[in-house]
Amino acid sequence: MPSLAANGHGAVGAGACKMCHRTQHDSWSASAHAKKGLDCEACHGNGADYKAMSIMKNPAAAKAAGLVLPTLDFCRKCHGAKADAALFARVHAHKAK
Repeated sequence: MPSLAANGHGAVGAGACKMCHRTQHDSWSASAHAKKGLDCEACHGNGADYKAMSIMKNPAAAKAAGLVLPTLDFCRKCHGAKADAALFARVHAHKAK
């Protein structure tokens, strides 16, 4: 599935994200997004240019290299008005742990 967060960068796939973001990957794996074929890059942008550890540890560099940090407005592109703070919290449930 193409990235919904088009950023003009190459895709690396969820497996590349899992190497460093295991908790997030496990949370995503059990989600409706995963069941619909939406991986990390669908929301966070293709990661070929921000996957390097030296870039990921620098938020400004990661964003400059294509990392997208979705907001509720981004979620509303697909979910419409039902994308509220509660929905956003459920998608990012791993943060509450």
